[in-house]
Amino acid sequence: MIYQKEIQRAIDWFFETQDRENFGWSWVRNISPNEQNTAEVVYACSLFSEYLSDNQKQLINEAVRKWLLMPSKHAVLTIDWAWVGLALSEYSEHYSEFNQDFGIEYIKKDIENCVSSVLALQNTDGGWGDYKNDLSTTFRTSISIVFLTKQTCVKNDAVNDAVDAAAKWLTQLQNEDGGFGNLYIKNLTNKIMAFYAGVEQEIVEKQYMSSLSATGYALWALSCANKYLYGKELNRTAEYLRNPAFDPDYEIFFEVGIRRGTLFTFRHFGAAWMGIGLLASGKSKFTSPEIIKLIKHFLHLFDHINGGFRCTDTSEVYTWSNCNSLMFLKLVTDSLSQMNGIDYTDIVFEYYMKK
Repeated sequence: MIYQKEIQRAIDWFFETQDRENFGWSWVRNISPNEQNTAEVVYACSLFSEYLSDNQKQLINEAVRKWLLMPSKHAVLTIDWAWVGLALSEYSEHYSEFNQDFGIEYIKKDIENCVSSVLALQNTDGGWGDYKNDLSTTFRTSISIVFLTKQTCVKNDAVNDAVDAAAKWLTQLQNEDGGFGNLYIKNLTNKIMAFYAGVEQEIVEKQYMSSLSATGYALWALSCANKYLYGKELNRTAEYLRNPAFDPDYEIFFEVGIRRGTLFTFRHFGAAWMGIGLLASGKSKFTSPEIIKLIKHFLHLFDHINGGFRCTDTSEVYTWSNCNSLMFLKLVTDSLSQMNGIDYTDIVFEYYMKK
């Protein structure tokens, strides 16, 4: 398989950095593991389960047992529940490959638990924040939509209504340029803005201005919700992401939010979410120029010494940057497997003609 060398080494990096006492992951090595990062790794490794050795599969089983089964042991935030649900859903798709000693009925029960918990955390405006009644954001709302639509354990009116309300809330955030910010500017009341008193105005403005990260998330989510109903919004979103001005300077978005009255920061990998959104929505394919440029960008960021994908030239490899890169490359390899020979030949021909 093309890109196999990089993918294999990126997966091996996970197991070199796994906490061997409790089998979880944090965002970097030698920091106490947490549920969200562990769920992201389980999700990424499940996508490439055929790459895992028997020992690595056993280590994933231990991570699932310790961190994902009975998620209420660790999950608090919406993002915890959504990522655990996504990880368990993908893991269950490859259940027979992992040879674990716990039954799939436990996995399904915990997915159902994640669904009910995510539904309970939804705000009255249709979006999700970190907690119930926290400010709704594009990132939390989008990952919740993706989880609820991709899981197959609970399909009922409550789930459908939650996704519909969330998608409608999300469309309100689309800016005139077609992109999405993370916050709805009309929600930034004086009371909310008081929490940002010590934050630079430029950083606050970026929270509601269009970004690659928030736009990629929204594109993925709306295409999961209903790609036909939101076709107009999806087309505008894709056009925003195809803007050549983003190449080669893809952003790392710094989310600044409020959790229970305390400011927090969170980084998002703009190039990865751009690619995931475009490929998952079907708005781009492997032969699209913007995807080929993205692939080249990711291969440039690959750490040939330690393995894994960085998010910038100067950063180390983070769990989230490696996970997001593998999520994008999974969509790339799936697209490649469906490519016609003439399409591949045209790409090679065009490349050499330009040299």
